[in-house]
Amino acid sequence: MLNYKGSCKRIDLIFRAKYPYYVTELYKISDLEYQIFLNEEVDDFHALEKEYDTSIRFITSPVQLVNKRPSSFVEKVDPIDDSILGANYEGLPFTRFQLINHIECLHPNVLVSKIDTDHEKRVIHYSVNDEMYSGSIDELRENLMEASYPYDYKLSFSQEKKEPAKPMNIFEVVASSTLKNFDPGYLERDERLWFDNVSNIYSGGFSKKDLFFFDEKTSKCLLDFSVFSNVNLRNHLLLYDEVFCILPLTEKMNDFLMKQKLTKDDLLYLIEKGRLKIVNTQPEFRLDHAFLKECYQTKSDSVISRRALAALSAIDIVETQKNYIFNDIDFIRGIDSILSKLSVECGQKPDFLKRILTWPTSALRSSFDALNSTATKSIPSFGVNQTITSHMTEEAKKRCELEFLTSSEAIHISHSLDATYYPFFEESSGFSDQKIAILMANSLNFYKLSNIQYLVEEQGLFNPELTRNITVELLSVFDVNDYIPISEYLDEIENPLSRKCLNRLFTELSNLPVEERDGRIRAYNEQVEKALRGKAVARSVVDLSVDGAGLFIPFISTGIKAAGWLGAKAQRKYPLFQEITNYISDKAHSSNVLQKEVSVLTQINRVARLKRTIE
Repeated sequence: MLNYKGSCKRIDLIFRAKYPYYVTELYKISDLEYQIFLNEEVDDFHALEKEYDTSIRFITSPVQLVNKRPSSFVEKVDPIDDSILGANYEGLPFTRFQLINHIECLHPNVLVSKIDTDHEKRVIHYSVNDEMYSGSIDELRENLMEASYPYDYKLSFSQEKKEPAKPMNIFEVVASSTLKNFDPGYLERDERLWFDNVSNIYSGGFSKKDLFFFDEKTSKCLLDFSVFSNVNLRNHLLLYDEVFCILPLTEKMNDFLMKQKLTKDDLLYLIEKGRLKIVNTQPEFRLDHAFLKECYQTKSDSVISRRALAALSAIDIVETQKNYIFNDIDFIRGIDSILSKLSVECGQKPDFLKRILTWPTSALRSSFDALNSTATKSIPSFGVNQTITSHMTEEAKKRCELEFLTSSEAIHISHSLDATYYPFFEESSGFSDQKIAILMANSLNFYKLSNIQYLVEEQGLFNPELTRNITVELLSVFDVNDYIPISEYLDEIENPLSRKCLNRLFTELSNLPVEERDGRIRAYNEQVEKALRGKAVARSVVDLSVDGAGLFIPFISTGIKAAGWLGAKAQRKYPLFQEITNYISDKAHSSNVLQKEVSVLTQINRVARLKRTIE
């Protein structure tokens, strides 16, 4: 017996992903006929029906789009709800390779040697290794049933060698069991992270705090070195607790290290100290997997592979859509007349405005199949870039669509990490994705911040702290000492309070016009030089008045001086003492921001300083 229910439910979901503001109902008329009833009045149903039939419906699936509810039917079929997108993999269209790969991802101890299709008997034959535990056999049978393929299945066991199969798309994520030569401890870990939790992720029961690599308390940035150059890594270590880095392909690693004036040992040291994490967006065979293995052995949570990034991206989409103020279809339908008037004003069709407003729901419904197949490489197919390029003229699309596609993945990952994204640049031509990055980042922030809680607390949609973008030009205000060993460099800047202060300084500078910024930098340099000249004298004196704070907080001035006497090594040895002294210092200088920033600039002067002239 043919069972098309799963594929018809999947088609209905794809239609609702493209048109999230439409309401549909799925009916089973017979074993060989299903209907998707569009419970909406549309201007041109025949045009929509044609689009559905040519671009959405699987060619072998017997399901029509209709605008009249059927008077008789066998069953009204429950749709794939947004909260169960990750359950059962129901109705996913698989190629032979994808089906083999899917089974071996779900069941790491299963080796599929062959899959045959008997169209006459309408049966799919699965031949698997005969060394499986009975529990695994039962789980496999259950998964094959829940997937709801049109054909029935038969399972047989053999010791035949697996037939060679390769993905047509090099970005498809393959089962970790096929990559044993990479010794992929982190691949197996992240594969389980995705497949064991994807159902909970889409139901909202698994959040970012449950991810092994995510710490909501740290400041973060993302640097993309995969193709083009970026600013010296030392600059970002000054500003952020954690630097997430997309490394270049194997053949470009030496060039990357040379330009950064770093060694692999330096990167391993940063990883050991918890300051650097490696983000892998490429297939494993394109990366320096021997080095990645060293990174993983140094600190297991430092290597984040594609399955883990897929989990992160899915969680972010789920959270954004859940909290989004316009996620209610009834609300969108209720303001239809307003959207019609707005469309006339801005020269766009009402459907375009609806798609802009409902992007989080569209992205949510499109994300599961895409992320499951090619992880974050699929993001451009449903990312916020779609809302920007969809209304462009064909000429404008040809000119810049590729730039949106190439930048979308990294910007979405950065947004999911709650990290600052630093645009790449090409040294010879000066090409950078900075403008596109800012446009997409602001769009993502609009959707993320358009929720009741934020509107009540902030009385607005945009937070300058989240929408700002520190440019490459602004980062260049710092001269960093890239000759001293990275361990010494880190010792000089290893203070969370300093990073917080420097980040605030950069925020301030980024909002100033160029001339005013240059003047402010000159003023800071003068204060730093003055502080450095008096440093030797100051160390021999116990200052009992720090902005009057000593009157209110007993021994605060002596405490600050004691922290200086103790030295950085002792503070690192006793983290609690460092936390206390940081707290005291922060309170002491809270009334004098300039003094605090000059103090920090003075402390890091040996390894980094503001440039004397800004070009």
